[in-house]
Amino acid sequence: RKQLKDLYMAILESNSGISFVAVDEFSRVIGVVTGVFDLSAMQKKILTIRMITRMSLRLIIHPKAWVWIGDSIFQRSPKRPSEYPAALTSIVVAGAFRGLGVGRDLVCALERAFASRGIDGYWLETRKVNKGAHEFYRNLGFLEYSKGSEDLCLFKKIPCIP
Repeated sequence: RKQLKDLYMAILESNSGISFVAVDEFSRVIGVVTGVFDLSAMQKKILTIRMITRMSLRLIIHPKAWVWIGDSIFQRSPKRPSEYPAALTSIVVAGAFRGLGVGRDLVCALERAFASRGIDGYWLETRKVNKGAHEFYRNLGFLEYSKGSEDLCLFKKIPCIP
Protein backbone atom coordinates (compact mmCIF):
# COMPACT_ATOMS: atom_id res chain seq x y z
CA ARG A 1 0.00 0.00 0.00
CA LYS A 2 2.86 2.36 0.73
CA GLN A 3 4.23 1.94 -2.81
CA LEU A 4 0.80 2.71 -4.26
CA LYS A 5 0.58 5.81 -2.10
CA ASP A 6 4.02 6.88 -3.36
CA LEU A 7 2.90 6.32 -6.96
CA TYR A 8 -0.34 8.29 -6.53
CA MET A 9 1.46 11.13 -4.78
CA ALA A 10 4.05 11.25 -7.58
CA ILE A 11 1.25 11.41 -10.15
CA LEU A 12 -0.51 14.21 -8.29
CA GLU A 13 2.68 16.21 -7.73
CA SER A 14 4.07 15.93 -11.24
CA ASN A 15 3.37 17.42 -14.63
CA SER A 16 3.46 13.90 -16.08
CA GLY A 17 0.27 12.62 -14.53
CA ILE A 18 -3.39 13.46 -14.27
CA SER A 19 -6.31 12.38 -12.12
CA PHE A 20 -10.07 12.79 -12.43
CA VAL A 21 -12.56 12.29 -9.62
CA ALA A 22 -16.28 11.57 -9.98
CA VAL A 23 -18.59 12.72 -7.18
CA ASP A 24 -22.26 12.14 -6.45
CA GLU A 25 -24.87 14.79 -5.69
CA PHE A 26 -23.64 14.92 -2.07
CA SER A 27 -20.02 15.56 -3.18
CA ARG A 28 -18.94 12.07 -2.10
CA VAL A 29 -16.21 10.48 -4.19
CA ILE A 30 -17.66 7.64 -6.26
CA GLY A 31 -14.81 7.07 -8.71
CA VAL A 32 -11.24 7.99 -9.55
CA VAL A 33 -9.02 7.49 -12.59
CA THR A 34 -5.31 8.26 -12.85
CA GLY A 35 -3.08 8.25 -15.85
CA VAL A 36 0.38 9.32 -16.90
CA PHE A 37 1.54 10.93 -20.10
CA ASP A 38 4.79 8.95 -20.04
CA LEU A 39 5.03 6.09 -17.55
CA SER A 40 8.77 5.57 -18.08
CA ALA A 41 9.50 9.18 -17.14
CA MET A 42 7.20 8.89 -14.12
CA GLN A 43 8.90 5.71 -12.92
CA LYS A 44 12.31 7.38 -13.11
CA LYS A 45 11.04 10.28 -11.01
CA ILE A 46 9.66 8.10 -8.22
CA LEU A 47 12.67 5.80 -7.94
CA THR A 48 14.34 7.72 -5.19
CA ILE A 49 16.92 6.41 -2.75
CA ARG A 50 14.23 6.38 -0.04
CA MET A 51 11.92 4.25 -2.16
CA ILE A 52 14.70 1.89 -3.25
CA THR A 53 15.70 1.43 0.40
CA ARG A 54 12.11 0.77 1.43
CA MET A 55 11.64 -1.71 -1.43
CA SER A 56 14.88 -3.48 -0.49
CA LEU A 57 13.63 -3.97 3.05
CA ARG A 58 10.34 -5.35 1.75
CA LEU A 59 12.22 -7.86 -0.39
CA ILE A 60 13.76 -9.30 2.73
CA ILE A 61 10.43 -9.36 4.60
CA HIS A 62 7.97 -10.37 1.83
CA PRO A 63 8.76 -13.51 -0.19
CA LYS A 64 6.11 -12.61 -2.82
CA ALA A 65 8.33 -9.71 -3.84
CA TRP A 66 10.88 -12.24 -5.06
CA VAL A 67 8.24 -13.75 -7.34
CA TRP A 68 7.59 -10.30 -8.82
CA ILE A 69 11.33 -9.81 -9.43
CA GLY A 70 11.57 -13.27 -11.00
CA ASP A 71 8.66 -12.45 -13.30
CA SER A 72 10.40 -9.23 -14.34
CA ILE A 73 13.79 -10.87 -14.89
CA PHE A 74 12.38 -13.78 -16.88
CA GLN A 75 9.92 -11.51 -18.70
CA ARG A 76 6.79 -13.20 -17.49
CA SER A 77 5.28 -9.71 -17.29
CA PRO A 78 3.38 -8.59 -20.37
CA LYS A 79 5.27 -6.50 -22.91
CA ARG A 80 4.25 -2.85 -22.96
CA PRO A 81 3.71 -1.01 -26.23
CA SER A 82 6.70 1.31 -26.68
CA GLU A 83 4.81 3.36 -29.26
CA TYR A 84 2.38 4.42 -26.51
CA PRO A 85 4.19 5.84 -23.47
CA ALA A 86 0.92 7.06 -21.91
CA ALA A 87 -0.92 4.74 -19.53
CA LEU A 88 -4.06 4.45 -17.48
CA THR A 89 -2.53 3.61 -14.10
CA SER A 90 -5.60 3.16 -11.94
CA ILE A 91 -9.37 3.29 -12.03
CA VAL A 92 -11.87 2.56 -9.29
CA VAL A 93 -15.61 3.06 -9.04
CA ALA A 94 -17.61 2.52 -5.86
CA GLY A 95 -19.61 -0.71 -6.04
CA ALA A 96 -23.01 1.00 -5.82
CA PHE A 97 -22.17 3.09 -8.89
CA ARG A 98 -20.80 0.39 -11.19
CA GLY A 99 -22.71 -0.18 -14.39
CA LEU A 100 -24.00 3.40 -14.45
CA GLY A 101 -21.40 4.86 -16.82
CA VAL A 102 -19.15 6.43 -14.16
CA GLY A 103 -16.11 4.40 -15.23
CA ARG A 104 -16.76 5.14 -18.90
CA ASP A 105 -17.02 8.87 -18.15
CA LEU A 106 -13.76 8.81 -16.17
CA VAL A 107 -11.92 7.04 -18.99
CA CYS A 108 -13.40 9.52 -21.49
CA ALA A 109 -12.07 12.43 -19.39
CA LEU A 110 -8.65 10.81 -19.31
CA GLU A 111 -8.71 10.29 -23.08
CA ARG A 112 -9.58 13.96 -23.63
CA ALA A 113 -6.59 14.95 -21.48
CA PHE A 114 -4.33 12.61 -23.45
CA ALA A 115 -5.68 13.87 -26.79
CA SER A 116 -5.16 17.50 -25.74
CA ARG A 117 -1.44 16.66 -25.39
CA GLY A 118 -1.29 15.03 -28.81
CA ILE A 119 -1.31 11.47 -27.44
CA ASP A 120 -3.07 9.13 -29.85
CA GLY A 121 -3.02 5.91 -27.84
CA TYR A 122 -2.36 4.49 -24.39
CA TRP A 123 -2.20 1.23 -22.52
CA LEU A 124 -2.94 -0.41 -19.19
CA GLU A 125 -2.20 -3.62 -17.34
CA THR A 126 -4.76 -5.72 -15.52
CA ARG A 127 -4.69 -9.06 -13.78
CA LYS A 128 -5.64 -12.02 -16.00
CA VAL A 129 -8.13 -13.22 -13.39
CA ASN A 130 -10.02 -9.89 -13.36
CA LYS A 131 -12.60 -10.90 -15.98
CA GLY A 132 -14.97 -8.04 -15.07
CA ALA A 133 -12.27 -5.50 -15.86
CA HIS A 134 -11.49 -7.25 -19.17
CA GLU A 135 -15.12 -6.92 -20.25
CA PHE A 136 -15.21 -3.25 -19.16
CA TYR A 137 -12.05 -2.40 -21.10
CA ARG A 138 -13.06 -4.33 -24.22
CA ASN A 139 -16.41 -2.53 -24.24
CA LEU A 140 -14.43 0.72 -24.28
CA GLY A 141 -12.45 -0.41 -27.33
CA PHE A 142 -9.26 -1.76 -25.73
CA LEU A 143 -7.41 -4.54 -27.52
CA GLU A 144 -5.04 -7.13 -26.13
CA TYR A 145 -1.39 -6.25 -26.66
CA SER A 146 0.42 -8.99 -24.76
CA LYS A 147 0.13 -11.50 -21.92
CA GLY A 148 2.35 -12.25 -18.97
CA SER A 149 2.09 -15.04 -16.45
CA GLU A 150 -0.29 -13.06 -14.22
CA ASP A 151 -1.11 -9.86 -16.12
CA LEU A 152 -2.58 -8.77 -19.40
CA CYS A 153 -1.57 -5.61 -21.28
CA LEU A 154 -4.31 -3.84 -23.25
CA PHE A 155 -4.01 -0.78 -25.49
CA LYS A 156 -6.34 1.64 -27.17
CA LYS A 157 -5.99 4.12 -29.98
CA ILE A 158 -7.73 7.34 -29.01
CA PRO A 159 -10.43 8.31 -31.47
CA CYS A 160 -10.51 11.92 -32.67
CA ILE A 161 -12.07 13.82 -29.80
CA PRO A 162 -13.44 17.29 -30.55
